[in-house]
Amino acid sequence: MTKTDNTPIRAVLKLDCPFSLKFRIFVTEAGIADQFVFDVFEEGTRAYDEAKATLEKCAPEATFPAVETSPGTYMADSDTLIDHYAKAFSVDRKALPLLAYYEAGVFKAMTQMFQENREMKQKLEAA
Repeated sequence: MTKTDNTPIRAVLKLDCPFSLKFRIFVTEAGIADQFVFDVFEEGTRAYDEAKATLEKCAPEATFPAVETSPGTYMADSDTLIDHYAKAFSVDRKALPLLAYYEAGVFKAMTQMFQENREMKQKLEAA
């Protein structure tokens, strides 16, 4: 992808989010991190609440990570973003060993725990 200007792409990340980390690993390992400016927010802060409110207004779903593709328009979902920027910058996602290591190990375990936690919360709320 050849950019026509020097404007960095704004990426909105959540500090303790495994999906945000996956996207950050991708752009770093792919060598394209210099094309982005990263706004990282910590849940429970005013800045986080403001970022989430902005995403809720501008994106189909307020999730992290999100990338501002044009002013006021966001794309979200780590796999969607990785696939999009891999194609845009001609990066072979499968050739990134750190990303593969993260996805097969820590990320897989964290998402499984996240899902289990969500299910337990739903059961408690239903009880």
